[in-house]
Amino acid sequence: MSMTITEKIIARHADKASVRPGEKVWVDVDVLMTHDVCGPGTVGIFKEQFGPDAKVWNRDRVVVIPDHFIFTADAKAQRNIDILREFVAEQDLPHYYDPDFIPAGGCKGIPPAYDDPRTTPYAGVCHAALHEKGHVRPGELLIGTDSHTCTAGALGMFASGMGNTDAAFILGTGKTWLMVPETLKFVFHGTMPPYLMAKDLILHVIGEIGFDRATYRAMEFAGEALMSLNIDERCTLPNMAIEAGGKNGIIATDELTCEYVRQRTDKPFETVASDPDADVALLMEFQTDQLEPVVACPHAPDNRRPARELGDVRVDRCYIGSCTGGQITDMQAAAEVLKDREVKIETFVVPGSTEIDAQMDTVTVGDRSVRQVLQDAGCRIGPSSCMACLGGPRDTFGRANEPINVVSATNRNFPGRMGHKEAGVFLASPLTVAATAAAGEIVDPRDWIDLDKPVGLR
Repeated sequence: MSMTITEKIIARHADKASVRPGEKVWVDVDVLMTHDVCGPGTVGIFKEQFGPDAKVWNRDRVVVIPDHFIFTADAKAQRNIDILREFVAEQDLPHYYDPDFIPAGGCKGIPPAYDDPRTTPYAGVCHAALHEKGHVRPGELLIGTDSHTCTAGALGMFASGMGNTDAAFILGTGKTWLMVPETLKFVFHGTMPPYLMAKDLILHVIGEIGFDRATYRAMEFAGEALMSLNIDERCTLPNMAIEAGGKNGIIATDELTCEYVRQRTDKPFETVASDPDADVALLMEFQTDQLEPVVACPHAPDNRRPARELGDVRVDRCYIGSCTGGQITDMQAAAEVLKDREVKIETFVVPGSTEIDAQMDTVTVGDRSVRQVLQDAGCRIGPSSCMACLGGPRDTFGRANEPINVVSATNRNFPGRMGHKEAGVFLASPLTVAATAAAGEIVDPRDWIDLDKPVGLR
């Protein structure tokens, strides 16, 4: 029976020869990830339901990554991390990335390892750290207590977010149930022009289908234009599948994927591809060189408009970072725009992981590092974490504490998402955000880059 990638992975983990959309199955989970926002609740339910002395089903398959509200003086946020530390210690979990390794005032580079065998150094945003640290492998099934867990689908695995109760059940049993989703397939043909980034592609898709058309459906991305992108940019599309309601986003593996994974882990994996004649609920095809830079205006990710039409919008702040806009390719793209320029708008930059933070000192634009270019342009650079993407406590770096307009490379623009409930969040690619910072108004980045040169590390 012909199946899509998503269906094949679910069938394998349900120990079935095949599955069909709408079928409900129990599956084995390869990796469970949680963080400081949902982790304490998950731990509480786990202990309530399995007993105070219960042990997790598999120590090596639980990954704990505090990343959301960690650089704050807020007592409740700090207590969340204490709860995770206590749980990690009592369960003797080997994959814990502790934010205490970041010195006050932020960090430059990867924090040093330390001696406690239960912990490993802080890594940054969970959706970057998961694949950087080798927890993401093609053909596997990952569940996380975060809606953007679907990011990992960029490396050919089924990855989806679930709530605390479901995660607690997985902690105790290693299993969960799924209804097999229908697949919506999006194919990008042609070549990727230098003025577009993956963010433009996914915003275009969401603008076409709406913020709910993919509800409990798999979003599969394909095409030669997409597969020409590096892993950084590929992650952006599955990351924002949830912004259209998707159960998961996924991209087939190629040699680039496999090489990336082999560099990060020595664990074996088996790649999966959709059958050519597999049924899909929707097929949309795009000629990539006919698309243009777009912006999602407040307060919905499908409120798409061309960047060139928004010059009359008041802009108070620019923000480059998060799991969808904080990769090193994003940082280099922004630096290429801002080289030898100064920002006219307050601009915050937050690398997505400590690895990316370190790369900002080694990747260059001209004769300077990416970090130096951004600093010289007047950007404020913070330590890697989710920071203002989820708003957070009032002292969060880059948070919108007033009803301002923010042009952001993040992934969600609902009311209150980056802080103040009346702040307007305009989602755009790092190229568009950087060009906006330089221009002082929302602009089309085509007027601010070399159109004969590939963007970033592409």
